[in-house]
Amino acid sequence: MSANNIKVNSVPTEKAMKLSGLYDQLSSQKQYRLTARKNILHPQFPRSLFAFENRFVVVTSEIEKIVKDAKNKMSVLDIGCGDGIYEKLLSRECLKKAMFIGVDFSQEQLAKAAKYVNKTYRVDLDAEKLPIKNNSIDMVICSEVLEHQFFPEKTISEISRVLKPSGTLIITAPNLASLQTRLSLFFSGFSPMVNYPKNKEHIRFYSLADMRQLIGNKFAITKERGIGSALFAHWNATCKMPLPRVIQVIGDRFFPKLANGLLVIAKKK
Repeated sequence: MSANNIKVNSVPTEKAMKLSGLYDQLSSQKQYRLTARKNILHPQFPRSLFAFENRFVVVTSEIEKIVKDAKNKMSVLDIGCGDGIYEKLLSRECLKKAMFIGVDFSQEQLAKAAKYVNKTYRVDLDAEKLPIKNNSIDMVICSEVLEHQFFPEKTISEISRVLKPSGTLIITAPNLASLQTRLSLFFSGFSPMVNYPKNKEHIRFYSLADMRQLIGNKFAITKERGIGSALFAHWNATCKMPLPRVIQVIGDRFFPKLANGLLVIAKKK
């Protein structure tokens, strides 16, 4: 696929142009490049023995399970697809059994994602509707998106509109109530996950209870788990502390309310 597949729904407003410029700028930074994230996408021994940013591993694993269990080829909408990181990590078998549509605010990110997804659309989710027909999508991925939005309720409503009855939603977001954030605020009065200007991109913050309330009217939650427990790194804590991977696994599964990130899987009602 090529960048020529990218479609722009409308002429962006001045506000949208400024915001998209911010995300284009962020996407060009080193930490957003696939090569720079190699160690957290597929951590090697001995790094794999310690807590790492396991969101990519967890989300791709959930996608693989759902697509594998599907009887027919699935349509998958990746909202906030970025550079197509999840599609890049999926197995060939999964990619053959699904048709992926990528949506993002950043033109630069969409140009990268076009290598891995079947279609791309540039959409300002706060101001525009998804260019997708009602009840036409089998699964929606909305990973690390809602914390960037002025009107997350609108996005959830749009997701509900395009999903087929009993369609699946996979959603992730940073956890405001994480242990790392609590400790950072308690000991230093500052958290890189929350405080401006260290965190310039996030404008909404969620706990697990907030996430349940946001999607509960339109979806029935089937799974909840944490992401990135015990990960004390420079971007989410005031000190770096390597902890055993086993602590992360236990924390993610049994104490999601304290995890660094949240993953929720739900079915459209």
